[in-house]
Amino acid sequence: MGSNKKKKIDYKKLAGRLALCAIGSILLAIGTGVFLTPGNVVAGGVSGIAIIVNHYIASGTQNYVDIIVWSLNIFFFIFSIIFLGKRFTIHTLIATFLFPAFLTLIQRTGMFDFIIKELFDGKSNNILIAGVFGGLFVGAGVALTFLGDGSTGGTDILCFIIAKYSPVKQSVSSFISDALIIIAGMACIRNQILASLVGIISALICALMIQIIFVESNSIYICDIVTAKYKELSSYIIKELDGTCTIIDAKGAYHQDKDVKLVRIVIDKRAFVQFKDQISTFDEKAFVTVYSAKKVLGEGFTALYKKREKLVNKK
Repeated sequence: MGSNKKKKIDYKKLAGRLALCAIGSILLAIGTGVFLTPGNVVAGGVSGIAIIVNHYIASGTQNYVDIIVWSLNIFFFIFSIIFLGKRFTIHTLIATFLFPAFLTLIQRTGMFDFIIKELFDGKSNNILIAGVFGGLFVGAGVALTFLGDGSTGGTDILCFIIAKYSPVKQSVSSFISDALIIIAGMACIRNQILASLVGIISALICALMIQIIFVESNSIYICDIVTAKYKELSSYIIKELDGTCTIIDAKGAYHQDKDVKLVRIVIDKRAFVQFKDQISTFDEKAFVTVYSAKKVLGEGFTALYKKREKLVNKK
């Protein structure tokens, strides 16, 4: 008989992830509503499409960017349920609704008008500064949402669908879609070519922030250490690093008579810095190979579910 025990929910981790998604949505809304939208800086994504559409339907001081973002996010959310399934879509749920909600709050209450007036007061149009800070806030917001195991949804949904049903990688289609949106901004908002060019800089800064905050901080390393002091090293890993390792039989081609083992450990970037400096204290002649892991599943990392996912395209 199968076990009826349900997996316990770690509420602390869940609360932490929700907090990261919420903070990420706030930063994303600030970058869009305070810096990009007032200067018509098209840097890709849903906000870029909204700025282009708003350029044609708004007049005077009217601003419908938040309403357009709401509409697009809901559309892509439904699209995601149909083509990617409920399990994937749930990861986009928080940012899909919190981002436009915070954007509406910023635009409709005027809480950041003192910054907007300072940047775009008519006397000194600091469009470049707006683009730089817009990219910083948007990139930080997206990265924090990723760290919270969420997704900002929007045009990324199309990229995931393309990646699922074609050999084109998500990163490639994401780059192409953002580039097309920026080019569309240049073509549509002709009286503000400078803003469109700044959009390119903003998009690059956004990508850099995602790289620094999410990719680098989330790095996992695999270390292979060939050593005769494998007992001492494995004891240190278990007691000091509160981790574990795999010990594999090894035999060097040069010193075939030596009793050596290959100790393999999977470790995050922060712990790796400490671990790297300790290896030589156990064995100065140890041979160490380090390489990055794309994804790690199992105890201590991302949960490995026993139940197989149902394939969407399975008939």
